[in-house]
Amino acid sequence: MGEQIFAAIRRHFVVFPMILICFVAAGFGINMLLQPEYQAKSTLIANFGKASDNVSNKYNELLANQMLTTTYQEAIQSLFIANIVKLKLSSSLTPSELLRKIQVKTDPGALILSIYANANDANQAVAIANAFAESFVSNSTLILNQANVNVLDLAVYENSSSPVKPKKMFNLAVCTFVGFFAATSFSLLLDKKRLKKVKKKERIPNFRLEAQVKREAPTQLEV
Repeated sequence: MGEQIFAAIRRHFVVFPMILICFVAAGFGINMLLQPEYQAKSTLIANFGKASDNVSNKYNELLANQMLTTTYQEAIQSLFIANIVKLKLSSSLTPSELLRKIQVKTDPGALILSIYANANDANQAVAIANAFAESFVSNSTLILNQANVNVLDLAVYENSSSPVKPKKMFNLAVCTFVGFFAATSFSLLLDKKRLKKVKKKERIPNFRLEAQVKREAPTQLEV
């Protein structure tokens, strides 16, 4: 099968690269058309009071803190916080649109909350991530009286200046792979049609010879 593929590619050495180039060009076009997306990250650390000296109590407090961290994860993504962020940024986006731009993740083994913000502009992504972090810290006691949440790291432009989307190399790799497959398949198809034509041409002389034999046969019998 491998020899057949290489033979087909050699016979159609013009068509194969043309198809492959078209797909690679499409990959470049996709990368140019897709709007770049930037991501910024700010982190919070949650602490819920003084730790107990008792080992058993410490373990229970840790479990409770982890459960509350999950609660905070949902609270950060609430319309209550989003409305505060909208006012803080004087944004034209609605609270729902702002929420669609963020994602909050927690580490099960730590009391860390990571706020990721995505936007088509790096500065906007940084501003949104920091606004959610600061707004939540400022209003965390309204959600839980004894909450003690602090900003661990604010998002900075230097860490968000490179777009996370589109993934240009990935897109090019996919288009190149698909192009190679399409070019190979088309070359095999053309080769198959070529073989059919060759076989058809070979059959025509045989048919003529058989017809001639049939016409001559009665004459030979009469003699």
